[in-house]
Amino acid sequence: MIRTKIICTIGPVSESYEMLKRMAGAGMNIARLNMSHGDHEWHHKVIRHIKTLNRKSPRPSPFCSTRRVRKSAPAPSRRTSTSSRIRCSPSTPG
Repeated sequence: MIRTKIICTIGPVSESYEMLKRMAGAGMNIARLNMSHGDHEWHHKVIRHIKTLNRKSPRPSPFCSTRRVRKSAPAPSRRTSTSSRIRCSPSTPG
């Protein structure tokens, strides 16, 4: 039994229906969309392509009935400062 899944991150180079179809033919199981890039319209277009692909293509194997979409939310960002006014000094024992 095959348990390995292939997760493909979709970006500007791989967003077209033709490229998604090629990736699915090569074994893609999950299409990952990074939600911190692009806008809602772009994400909607890519998801539509994947749903169309799932309807039109024959199932590649009995172990994977559909290609799935995984959305990745942006992680919290940390801000750092390079200001010369900020000084770090060793703490005094208390």
